[in-house]
Parts: sequence; C-alpha cells; structure tokens
Amino acid sequence: MAILTLAIVYLAWSGGRQTDDLITAAKANAEAARKFSQSAESINTVVAGAVQDFKRMTVANETSADAARASSDTAISALEISERAYVGITTVVMDKDLADGQESKITVTIANGGRTPAFSTRTRHYYAWGPKAVPNPRTYAPIDVVSTDILIPNVELIQASDKVANLHEPFITLIRNGQFVLDAYGITEYTDVFKKKRATKYCYRYDPANPTAFVVCAEGNEAN
Repeated sequence: MAILTLAIVYLAWSGGRQTDDLITAAKANAEAARKFSQSAESINTVVAGAVQDFKRMTVANETSADAARASSDTAISALEISERAYVGITTVVMDKDLADGQESKITVTIANGGRTPAFSTRTRHYYAWGPKAVPNPRTYAPIDVVSTDILIPNVELIQASDKVANLHEPFITLIRNGQFVLDAYGITEYTDVFKKKRATKYCYRYDPANPTAFVVCAEGNEAN
C-alpha cells in the first residue's frame, strides 16, 4: 500500500513538472512570436519608407526630365525663330494708272528677310476687282511642277506680274471713287533650312490717291 501511494505521488509530481515545462515552452514561443512580429513590423516600416522615397525620387526625376525637355524645345524654337527664312512682300506697284482699254501691269516684289535661304520658293499672283474684289474664300491654283528656286536673304528678289486687261469705263471710275476696289493678292510657298514648309499670303489694294502704289488690305495677309 505504501509503495502504491509513493507511485501515485511521483506520477502527480512528474505530471506537474511536464505541465510547467509546457507552459515555459509556450511562453518562450509567444515571446519569440512577439519579437518576430516586431521585427516584421519594423521591416514593413522600412520597406514602406523606401517605397515612398522611391516614389519621391521618381517624381523628382520625371520633373527634371520634363524641365530638360521643355528647355530643349525652347532652345530649338528660339534657334528656328532666330535663324529661319522669312519671305514676305516688299512692294506691289502698277506700271501705269488705269485707262479705258489699256493694259496695266501689277508687279509684286518678294524678298527673304531672314538669316538663311528659302528653298523651293514659288509664287501665285492674281488680281480681282469689284464691290468686294478678292473672293472669299481665296483659292490658289495648284502647281504641279516642283520649284528649285532658292531665295537668298537680303540678296535676291522674286517678282511676279499680272496684266489688268479689258477694264473699261464706268468700272474704272467706280474703282477711283471707292465704290469698287482693285486687289492684287496671292501666295508664296517655300521650305526653310529646318525643312519646314512655310507660306505667306498677301493682299494689296489699289490706292486712288496714289494709283501706281498699292496699299495693304485690311484682311488677307498672313504667314507661318
């Protein structure tokens, strides 16, 4: 009986020790899990900060690249504005005043006021007369032949002429007193040194006060 009692006491004692060991192990595991959780949270914080830093760096790089592109575009535009050809009209004159049944020749003079040549220059020149004169919209006959004309800055001139034919009284009187108008108009096309196609459209009007010199129309003059 004594032996049986001792055995029961031993088993109870050893079972309690195992329970304590299990509790201790569980506490150790819980502490390890807590520390791992703190480490993971710290890693997540560092990663999140790195991501934000990368985003800020990306935005800064994109801003810098945009600024560089804008600066480059501005420099290119400034170079074109400074160095390109500018083709325009210098004078529009008539060789003699209008007279019944007489042919009068209207001549337009074109020059390049830029710093580089104008290539493939070609001009279409017209005249029109009547209550409003120049047609709206203006049309310019197409040119099928490729031009090889080169207009050197401040050196060469291009002249285009058209004869005013079959203009009789009383229409001449209507033009002189301002009821009708006589317009010379046209278009000059060319390619600049930057290989951009350009065009200058012009319109000049007969001036009764100075019949052989035409003045600029209020509309119809534009260039790119």
